[in-house]
Amino acid sequence: MILYEKVFHIIGMLFFVLSSLMLIPISVDLCCGHQAVAAGFTLSSLFSGFVGGLLYLSTKTDVDVTLNIKEKILLVLIAWMLLPIAAAMPFITSPFQIPWVDCFYEAVSALTTTGNSSVYNIKNYSAGFILWHSILQIFGGVCFIISCLYVFAKFRSTYAIKIESTTFIKGDSFAERLKKIITIYVGLVFIGVLLIAGAGFPVVDAVYYATSALSSSGFFVDASSGSIYSLHLANWTLVLLMFIGGCSIGLIINVVQNGLAALNNQQFICYGFILSMGTVILSIYIHCTSPFDGSLLESLEKAFVLTVSSITNTGMNFIGTDAFGNFMDTILYIMNFCGGCSGSCTGGIKIFRIIMIFLLIKSYLMRLTKTNAIYIPIYAGKRLGDAEITSLFTYFLCYAMLAIVFALLMCYGEMDFGKAIGMVVTTMNNNGPFLGTRMATYAEIAAFSPYIKSILMLAMIAGRVEFLPFFLVAMRSFWSR
Repeated sequence: MILYEKVFHIIGMLFFVLSSLMLIPISVDLCCGHQAVAAGFTLSSLFSGFVGGLLYLSTKTDVDVTLNIKEKILLVLIAWMLLPIAAAMPFITSPFQIPWVDCFYEAVSALTTTGNSSVYNIKNYSAGFILWHSILQIFGGVCFIISCLYVFAKFRSTYAIKIESTTFIKGDSFAERLKKIITIYVGLVFIGVLLIAGAGFPVVDAVYYATSALSSSGFFVDASSGSIYSLHLANWTLVLLMFIGGCSIGLIINVVQNGLAALNNQQFICYGFILSMGTVILSIYIHCTSPFDGSLLESLEKAFVLTVSSITNTGMNFIGTDAFGNFMDTILYIMNFCGGCSGSCTGGIKIFRIIMIFLLIKSYLMRLTKTNAIYIPIYAGKRLGDAEITSLFTYFLCYAMLAIVFALLMCYGEMDFGKAIGMVVTTMNNNGPFLGTRMATYAEIAAFSPYIKSILMLAMIAGRVEFLPFFLVAMRSFWSR
């Protein structure tokens, strides 16, 4: 039985949290003399606070709120559908006259940490406007990590087999675990801001870049340039934040608590191996084909930056790839599908699924070559059984089916199927729509119809909830008692 009161009670709390967070850009814009923008934020804060308070108070009970699995699924789906309304309100009420569909697109892209924008050069807007993007990325990243770690535990391969020690965070209560996640997340942002600001960037810009890198979002303050060529210390700060953002938040907390011994983890080792291999391949290619006179070390640096940015689905390009041809674009495009560790903000298929696929292929080949041998695939000390294999292939089937459905819907909007399926798949990876092997620019996205943008927003949300809940709520058995 589904008790909707419990679901909307928590959603009310989330609305109220967003309302409270709007006080930050309100204060900043008032201090900077942008009263009109601050007034829009104030109106939005009152609206979100009213809705949140209404939902919270009308569903409040004396009983502790404990959700069953159906209520957890509904909570995540409804939250991801409704929270963009509150997140988009400051854009809608701002004096910048942004089209309403672009306001929602910005909100969904920030909350899902997709990092794809249809607004040109937001640096021309107020400091509060820029900070609100940053806040949404942090809020969305934390919400995604929480939903991964504690909501869909029974429906993801990692948790079904109880093997990911880096995924789980020890604590006496959910509140304590949440406190650890927020503390680590905000602490990393703070350190990143200090380093980037120390490299000569304004504090507001530093906050924007730090949150974009850590949440694997990839937003840029200056959308017209699409790159940050003038940095060096800030470059490596962003690379470090992207790398950390691709790790499990549980792993980071375990490292803080238990030291570097916590890095002896199969998923993290594979993550590092893929990064190393990608860096080596790309550095050789860059060094052999580069039109510039650079050393092997410089080629290695460029390759590492591009590899980290691609595998974490961040898409920050601050060294430029236009001069290296289609081969590099294709390699980076393929790496975008990988993603980071489970329990991170990255999109893609995630490292643990790559490990599982490799182990299953190895198991099959071993059985073919050694007919009398018994080879059992083991991941992190746990046998991969039929349930885990079924879960793995169900994920990919749901992925493919939703991608085809979204692409067909986009074709109804008079778009070519090949172009549509490419855009949908990369958007579902929370890496933004790609046109060929390059990400669509703000101008190209702005030119899309509201219908196409709506499909892309649904694809972003589908990627965040990892597809399966969309099919679960469509089943009759889900709603039966």
